[in-house]
Amino acid sequence: MKPSLLSLLLSCVLMPLVVLAEDQSLGRESGEDLHVSDPLEGFNRGIFWFNDHLDVYLVEPIARRYDKYVPEQAKDSVGNFFNNLRYPSYLVSDLVQLRFGEAAKDTGRFLVNSTLGVAGLFDVANEIGWKEKEKDFALALASHDVGPGAYIVLPILGPSNVRDAFGKGVDFFLSPWTYLRYTSLSDEHAAYVALGARSIDLLDQRASLLEAVDAGKSSSLDYYLFVQSAYYQHRNGMLAKMSSEGEVQDQKHVPTDEELLNDELQVDPAR
Repeated sequence: MKPSLLSLLLSCVLMPLVVLAEDQSLGRESGEDLHVSDPLEGFNRGIFWFNDHLDVYLVEPIARRYDKYVPEQAKDSVGNFFNNLRYPSYLVSDLVQLRFGEAAKDTGRFLVNSTLGVAGLFDVANEIGWKEKEKDFALALASHDVGPGAYIVLPILGPSNVRDAFGKGVDFFLSPWTYLRYTSLSDEHAAYVALGARSIDLLDQRASLLEAVDAGKSSSLDYYLFVQSAYYQHRNGMLAKMSSEGEVQDQKHVPTDEELLNDELQVDPAR
């Protein structure tokens, strides 16, 4: 197998697992009633079986060795480096939602981590209070009431739905690795670098999920439904958190003199 093909398979097969990385509900199979539309369940289960076996026999063994032999500090730096490069996707998501304050904060995080953080290897911005907030183009669409559509399991790419699949395509287009071919590198070398980088990024995330995936498989009666439920819980949780943060920001304003006077009249019983 050519190295480029191996990198492609590695980077793609990890995507269905990455979405579970920060989901606190991994131990629940059914959880909330998510009303998932799955009209293609038979077809989806076939693709899910293929993806799972590809992970078990190819990706998981590599991830276990990566987790065992790579120092924790090095793994942290790898994660920080690739998170920093998600800035274009974060920025577009902010602008689509008209959240210009978040856009400015994400820009500040990128500039600080790219300089003081040594090309993003260290999350210096987090230390000064600019914490990363995970977002993507699909969530920006959801904030404008674009529905998820039917649940689909993409070959190799994993669990998704119509909206999220479209969003993944936009995020892929926004990734800096997509534009390496416009640099001084030849098309072949650019493809090797991009695929290798994506593979390392997703391998690092897959390694962080080893215990969670093992627990999910051992505790669930139907692993297909478990992954489906975890996927939607994770995505709905991200959307709910993003919406609540937006509402808080909208409520922040400087009161006028008339508002202050009205408040004083309402709370002062002597008046």
